[in-house]
Amino acid sequence: MDAAQQDNLRENTVPPTSQGNNQQNTASPAQIVPMPMRDPQASSEGAQHKMKDAVNEYAERATDLAIKAKDTAQRTYQRARRQTVEGYSMTVARAEDLGRHAREWVRNTKEERPLQLLAMIAGAALVSGIAIRIWRSRAS
Repeated sequence: MDAAQQDNLRENTVPPTSQGNNQQNTASPAQIVPMPMRDPQASSEGAQHKMKDAVNEYAERATDLAIKAKDTAQRTYQRARRQTVEGYSMTVARAEDLGRHAREWVRNTKEERPLQLLAMIAGAALVSGIAIRIWRSRAS
């Protein structure tokens, strides 16, 4: 107990001489339990301190969550970008291979079997012409 609380306790106890000669009042100073005076400003400051601590804790949590969300979004974006670039590169490589293969096939067919190549071109033209004729007749 500090000095201020001891002074407060002495001030709030009733001395035996001040009780008077009244027979009905039989309480002695040993039976009186003094209540220490509370400093309302100190309890208010304690509550404010607790509230500030809680607010700071929630602010830290929110900051941590925001940082984690940002990091996750960056990783997801980088992964999607990398996969897109890889997919695009693979598609370009396949298209180049297909074009190279088609050119080689046409060159070989033209040199080895030119009549077969002309027959295939004529057949493709005939089928295309028939398809266009049917399409035009339905559209009209």
